[in-house]
Amino acid sequence: MRQFHVMQVAAIGLALATLMSTRAAAEIDMTSELTVDAGLAQSETGGAPRASLRYGMDFQPFGMEIEAARVQDGGASLTTGFVNGVLNLDMSCCDEAIVVPYLLVGVGYAGLDADENRDGMAGQVAIGSKFFVREERDLALHLEGAYQRTEIDGLDDTYSLALGVTWRFE
Repeated sequence: MRQFHVMQVAAIGLALATLMSTRAAAEIDMTSELTVDAGLAQSETGGAPRASLRYGMDFQPFGMEIEAARVQDGGASLTTGFVNGVLNLDMSCCDEAIVVPYLLVGVGYAGLDADENRDGMAGQVAIGSKFFVREERDLALHLEGAYQRTEIDGLDDTYSLALGVTWRFE
C-alpha cells in the first residue's frame, strides 16, 4: 500500500513537469531530458541492483528533474521518488562540451516494501558526468555516484554507482 503512494507522487510529479516544460519551452531557451540508468546500491548490509527513470528540464547551467528509483534486495524493495535540482559544472561551454560534469541534490519520499512496510522522507546528493556521443548533443551516456538517506527507522544510508543513457529533446 505504501509503495503505491510513492508511485502516485512520481506520476503526479511527471505530469506537472510535462505541463511546466511545455509552457516554459515557449518562454525560455531550455531542453528536456529523459534518463534511464542502472547500477549497484551499497549499504552496510550489502549490495543490491538499482534502477531509475528521470525526466527533467535543463536551463543551462541549472536543471530540475523528477526521479523514480527502485532498489531490489531479495524479498525487500526500496522505491523512491525525488525532485532534484541540478547544477552543470561546465558553465563556460555547455553548448559545445562533449563532457558535462554535474552536481545533483534531491528531496523526496521513500517506501520500503519488506516484512513490515514503512515509508518516510528521503534525500540524496550525487555527482556525475554526461558524455555526449553525437554532435547534435541529443544523446549522452552518464556515470553517477550518489549518497541517499531516508528517514525510515532501521534502514542504512545507501551509496550507489550507476551508468545510464540520457536523451535530450526540445
